[in-house]
Amino acid sequence: MAVLEYCAKHNMIAYLEKIKENARFHEIMDFLSRSSIFYALTARIKKLEKRCKPSISHHQAWLRSVSLLSKKKKLSKGKSVSKQGRKNAKSRPTKDDSDKLDAKLDEYMEYIDTEEAIKEGRQRIVDIARPDIAKDEEIVRQLEVELQAKVERERQREEQASMEYIANLYDKVQVRIDVDHELAVRWTHEEHEELIIDFVPIRSKKDERMIRDMNKKAEEESGDKGVDNTKKIKKDQG
Repeated sequence: MAVLEYCAKHNMIAYLEKIKENARFHEIMDFLSRSSIFYALTARIKKLEKRCKPSISHHQAWLRSVSLLSKKKKLSKGKSVSKQGRKNAKSRPTKDDSDKLDAKLDEYMEYIDTEEAIKEGRQRIVDIARPDIAKDEEIVRQLEVELQAKVERERQREEQASMEYIANLYDKVQVRIDVDHELAVRWTHEEHEELIIDFVPIRSKKDERMIRDMNKKAEEESGDKGVDNTKKIKKDQG
């Protein structure tokens, strides 16, 4: 029964000896390592690698799948490696090991496919959401334009109302000024006429009569004061 051995000149790379007991295993390995199948798997991995940066878990699964493919490739090349310098190993892979390896590879590839489907679904959601977002942005812009127009109309209305109020106030003030000026002119004219009417020429009869009346009034006031002073003196003596 063949055992797993190592070759020193190949940097301790493991290889298997192809014998009758593990011929079926090597047939499977040969089938998997054919250029078309290996190229398809490699192209698939490269396609995944070119996509957007994967998540940590997706990246780990991708590394595991690459590692498994690398192991299969090394095992398939084991039959052509020189037998020189082989050393005994503790154990060697069997058909069950290959089946487990295939199962793990299928599991990782299925995980990667699932991640791709999830990402594609997210992309579709984003693609669907983008038109809605653009539509909402357009609505917001229209509302902003309408709001600015409304604010501008309100500002113009208030400005017009202020100008009309100031104009009306100016008219009222001007009317009041005109009325006051007219009254002032009229009062001045009336006072002037009164002064002219009341004017008495000097040494005229009217002037002499006014002087006599003033002197008479002064004498009467002086006599009244003398009587009052006499009564006061008598009262003090008594």
